Amino acid sequence: MIHRLTVCLLGLAVLCWDSAPATAQVPWGNGFGFQWQIGYKQAGGGYADLINDGIDADINIFYDLDKLRIGAGGNFVSFDVQEPFEEEGISSVELHAFVGYHFLRGPFQPYVQGRGTWTRFGKEGHTFSIEPPDPEDPEGENPAERRSGFGFGVVAGAEYRVWRTVGFEANVSYDRFSTDDLDLSDFGFAVVSDGTKWGVRVGINWYP
Repeated sequence: MIHRLTVCLLGLAVLCWDSAPATAQVPWGNGFGFQWQIGYKQAGGGYADLINDGIDADINIFYDLDKLRIGAGGNFVSFDVQEPFEEEGISSVELHAFVGYHFLRGPFQPYVQGRGTWTRFGKEGHTFSIEPPDPEDPEGENPAERRSGFGFGVVAGAEYRVWRTVGFEANVSYDRFSTDDLDLSDFGFAVVSDGTKWGVRVGINWYP
């Protein structure tokens, strides 16, 4: 997944290479844009007992209205899992809507953004399964329960417009969420029902 995202980022930069350089005269008009980001994410709260390091991908569409940015998108994370599930993993899929504010309008644009989120956690392997896997089929189909919930997030970062149609950016994020109860007491875990996620990302914005 990360390889494909990297190829997309590089391909978009090449397509826009002949655009005009960003200067003070570049028109920062209102309009639509697209965003691709990759990064690192870590879990906290109740879910920290179950999951840890994750690879993060964030994809968005947005509309700029003066210093405001309104948009929606998806976030996808593949987390490593704590003992006794070291050979498995958990993925989270998030859908979100956001409103951001850019403090400056120019080549360098620091910003802050608030998100409303819906998140679903699902297993990679047998992570959520109380019953042990079939010894005759250790890699077999063992349907896992998924856990879904709502939350909110904050993103703070900065974008630098290197061409008229392309900007690169970096940011940090913090999310808090609640889900349906996940009872892993048979494995020595408490009931998990909420958590946090924080991370860092870099990415590219395209203004068609």
